[in-house]
Amino acid sequence: LLFKEGFTEKSHYALFIFIKDKYKDKIEKKFINEFNNLRLERHEITYGLDKFIVNKEETKQVLEIAEEFLKAIIKLV
Repeated sequence: LLFKEGFTEKSHYALFIFIKDKYKDKIEKKFINEFNNLRLERHEITYGLDKFIVNKEETKQVLEIAEEFLKAIIKLV
């Protein structure tokens, strides 16, 4: 979506803000919120001090949400 609008990604946070502002009426809020939640979790897993365990069920749920989100994005491209 960024490239479509002539932008390049500088950070996951910038991508979140861009989608939230530019596509708030075209992408369901649940996808935008989940994208942000997963962005924050990824940041904590990568840079946090605490050990983070992800279980199989949570992983399956995230993949299902990502698949739905991708379908919504494809419709916009």
